[in-house]
Amino acid sequence: DAQSVKLTCSGDCRGFVSGVSTIFLSAIPCPDVVQPGDPGNESTPLATLVGLPPTFSADVNASKLQPGLRYRICVDLDGDGTEKAPGDSLFEIYVSGVIKVVSPSAVRASSDAQPILLECVAGECSEEASAFLATGCDTPSSMGPHARTAEVRLQSTDNDTLWEVSFDLVGLTLGVHYRICTDLDSSVELASTVPNATFTGLVFPVGETGLEMYVAPLGPSLPPATTIRTAPGQFALARCVTPPCRDLDMARSIASAFLATDSSGCELAGEAGRATPPVVIESWPN
Repeated sequence: DAQSVKLTCSGDCRGFVSGVSTIFLSAIPCPDVVQPGDPGNESTPLATLVGLPPTFSADVNASKLQPGLRYRICVDLDGDGTEKAPGDSLFEIYVSGVIKVVSPSAVRASSDAQPILLECVAGECSEEASAFLATGCDTPSSMGPHARTAEVRLQSTDNDTLWEVSFDLVGLTLGVHYRICTDLDSSVELASTVPNATFTGLVFPVGETGLEMYVAPLGPSLPPATTIRTAPGQFALARCVTPPCRDLDMARSIASAFLATDSSGCELAGEAGRATPPVVIESWPN
């Protein structure tokens, strides 16, 4: 299946032509790929770039690539033309073995057990794989718990495409979206701690799944927040369960909240029928 890849060109985008210039992904050096997408050459078929400078996009078919690996983004400015050969953009893209967060839509920075259920490409996740939450997947563990969680291994479920992972969430920052990072054969450090392990952590790199997990700043609701009516000016009460939420008691707080039909609606504040307009969170009683 085709997936959209967005690129931003540098400078004046000289040489990029919408509908002509192409890209492809490759595991080997770009000039060595004779026919992109041919079986056995570890690359995708050519994908045509469309758009206006400085942003272009292309629909890339990565269905034949190996999840868990990084691939070069190769660019051919004249596409099928013969004047310019394809070259390396000096950027890579990670092919994720994890495709979806099944549940939950958010977690809390508490010591409570909060397992996260992930959906994987069939046959690509295993108990050799690991994951962690981080502000960036290249963030070292030495940055501390506010920047990333410890790396933990995936646990199997009764469904071979669904895998569970539980992180220590206590040190995470409230109100932040953390990236879900994976390593399909764990790190060398983690693999070395597993008795009689058959994996070494040397085959697959760490990469971004393209998925995130939000650390919710609010705790369990207090009555009468569970039911409201379609009328203006109604209060919903919520409790902050961790110390950083004390900031919300300050008069200068600009934290806001809104109601949405589902977690995806959280990107569409104020859209009629799906989400209410945002309102400032106030201390109670005000």
